[in-house]
Amino acid sequence: MAVATSIFDVKAQMPDDGSIASVLGQAKPAWDSVEDILKETCGEIAKEWKFYSKKSGWCLVYKHKGKTLLYTLPCREYFKVWFVLGAVALEAAKQAPLPEPVLEAVRTAITYAEGTSFGVDVHAMKDLDAVKLLLSIKMEG
Repeated sequence: MAVATSIFDVKAQMPDDGSIASVLGQAKPAWDSVEDILKETCGEIAKEWKFYSKKSGWCLVYKHKGKTLLYTLPCREYFKVWFVLGAVALEAAKQAPLPEPVLEAVRTAITYAEGTSFGVDVHAMKDLDAVKLLLSIKMEG
């Protein structure tokens, strides 16, 4: 996850809904919808703000039954949704009907011990279609 960078990079200042809204602007409705998508797909979820390092900044981590589903990182006027996929899910993602920029992110993703990590930029609600598909692939794989 060290590749991503949140706009919130001060450890002493955990983001709140007001700061998220001011930074995301028109992307805020999509940010709010991520949790609904996760609940629809997975049922019960847990979420927690994490600060891994100054380089990556604050991110909101979503989990289901202790398993990390995805990471959301607020940026200026958009946010990134980061996935870590295992080998089976990664191959499925490479074959999925995803937008070309997302497929490129999947193809060029970096592999770590815990899986292959890549991000999807979300500027508007329409960008969440790729997130939904990748989440279902992750849950199946």
